[in-house]
Amino acid sequence: MKKEVKYKVYSSCALLILLILMINSFLLNFGARAQNESVLRIGLIATGPLLFIEGRLDKGAGPAIVMASITTLAHQRWATRDPDGRLIPLLAESWSVSEDGLVITVNIRKNATWSDGYPVIADDAILTYEVLKKEKILDDWGILGYIDRVEKVDDKTYKVYLNRIFYPFLEYWLEYIPIPSHHYKTADNYLSDATTAANETISSGPYRIVEFTKGTRTIKLVANERYWEGLPPFKQVIISLLSPDAVVPALMKSMEYDIIEVPKPAQVAELLKLPNVTVRSFSTRSFWTWNMALWMGILINTDKYPLSEKMFRQAIAYALRRDMITETLTMGYGKISSMGFHPIDSPHVAPDLPVYPYNVTKARELIEKTGFVRGADGFWYYPNGTKLTLKIQARAGDETLVGSLIVTMLREVGIDCTLETLASATYVSNFNLGYFDLGVIRTSHPDSVDFLMMKFYWKPKVPIGQSVHYRGWTRWDNPRFGDLLEEYRKTANPERAKQISYEMQRIIADQLPFIGIYYTEYIWAFRTDTLEGLEILDKGYDWPRLELIYALSPKTKEVKEVEPAPLTIPVELVVMIVVVAVAITAVLVYVLQRARKS
Repeated sequence: MKKEVKYKVYSSCALLILLILMINSFLLNFGARAQNESVLRIGLIATGPLLFIEGRLDKGAGPAIVMASITTLAHQRWATRDPDGRLIPLLAESWSVSEDGLVITVNIRKNATWSDGYPVIADDAILTYEVLKKEKILDDWGILGYIDRVEKVDDKTYKVYLNRIFYPFLEYWLEYIPIPSHHYKTADNYLSDATTAANETISSGPYRIVEFTKGTRTIKLVANERYWEGLPPFKQVIISLLSPDAVVPALMKSMEYDIIEVPKPAQVAELLKLPNVTVRSFSTRSFWTWNMALWMGILINTDKYPLSEKMFRQAIAYALRRDMITETLTMGYGKISSMGFHPIDSPHVAPDLPVYPYNVTKARELIEKTGFVRGADGFWYYPNGTKLTLKIQARAGDETLVGSLIVTMLREVGIDCTLETLASATYVSNFNLGYFDLGVIRTSHPDSVDFLMMKFYWKPKVPIGQSVHYRGWTRWDNPRFGDLLEEYRKTANPERAKQISYEMQRIIADQLPFIGIYYTEYIWAFRTDTLEGLEILDKGYDWPRLELIYALSPKTKEVKEVEPAPLTIPVELVVMIVVVAVAITAVLVYVLQRARKS
């Protein structure tokens, strides 16, 4: 009996010791987890909340920089570009083009997988093509008509067959985002409302989305443990969408963000006064597909009289002081746009393009030649006595500021106009349906001849009242321009391609379906006390380049010999420890009492 009691005493003591060791181990791990918690906090400028973020094939709703961030982090492309414009393999390990230029072979990385464990395979490329055929509005690059078929060679190899020569095709195709065929199965499933409503998506990038709801201004992502290149330095990324009027210096001073987009150059001076903050601006001619140059311009509804008249559109151009608008808004961080759409210092700009210098007299002469009569009040009237009035639409932020300057300048030449600042959804809907006169737009694109020339050109022309892809918002058509674009895409001779691009730019500068005002640089603020690896910024790797994401890491805090702060332990854990300790103590007391009686 005594042996049995002694055994119980020893067992109880052992249990108590084991409990103490477990608690000690938990506290050590708990402390380590608290110290190793790494969250990258990003602030991006958006005119409104995101409606949905299914990023593959750009099936999303939000500003380009926001969608670029999401796609880079979660929905990877076949390839990307470095700052010098070279294609860099991502999900595609390699590729080749046949001698006749009609067959592209793509080899997928052997270790490329989706976040749910399924491999990235050729069927994903085939489904991507099927979705493009089903929903042509997703064909942002205008490549669908050149594809004959996409065929699977094996799970990790596929071929794209073209029906005619299209030399820029490879760079466009490789920058599409594949769709996980194992999950969606068909194009109809992918395009369904249920897919759009989903708040968590399957990832092929270094992170996966775990928290998002329609209309939100916050997106939470966590590291994708199955990403082919390995875990990224930060365990979590939290993206917050900020108003164009956000006071960035105050946000950085309060240490709410590690990286933040600066919407207004006027804020740079205050940011530079802050300790542990550095400000960088990046080229207006970025080669990477999504981190593109920012362009400010005016879209003109060429299906509405008198905006349908070339002479009247040229009068508007002469009425604008584009240099003053550029200096006022960019404060040295921007340059005037050429009238051919390229940045003024781009190597692609055609020589001798018209510049339409500010000239009130010339503007009034052209308006009068269009058939309008100037009234005693200085404004222009139709021959029947109706006053000429125009509406300019814009979104909040710089678009509204530019719009207010344009209103003043147009009124100076006698055009009565008003400015409407609209919610993003209404603004876009008006463009889609043609329910606008003039629209101030801040958009982004690469300095690519092919992309720029087709950006606001859509065939066939869509009448007002019918929705159209953004490329058709101006409702402008020019048969010669369309023929040149087609010729450019199949021309292998660089000199001939350059001459074609020059003629297309001259047509744009003469016809003016839109008016370029300026290009502005991306401006970013970074915290130097929370981030390591910022040296990569000097090499041109700006947000959201993948190289930057992997170069950055949480900054190691300096260890100071001070008394450590008390560790905060969850209340639930304290209660559990007390209950278990009391229980074991009671057992020990009971066993010892039995031992004495024995």
